[in-house]
Amino acid sequence: MAQLAADDHRIVGVWKLVAQVYEDVETGERFPVFGEHSKGRQIATRDGRWIALATGDAVADFLKKDSESAEYMLKAYQMAQ
Repeated sequence: MAQLAADDHRIVGVWKLVAQVYEDVETGERFPVFGEHSKGRQIATRDGRWIALATGDAVADFLKKDSESAEYMLKAYQMAQ
């Protein structure tokens, strides 16, 4: 636990996201929910708060064509609540 506290400062800052992948914990299946070329940023603060912004290539079209993808996004959103 002391090591974790000592390393807290190492993740503070703004990070460039190079991939966004969700994993089904039951099956282990990994899914690039925002497409193969997603982009974004993650901000981590010293007090343990964080926010992420992710964008994908043609997200709206992607979700219209693939209802399973929309379901994964909804699950991820509900888990974050």
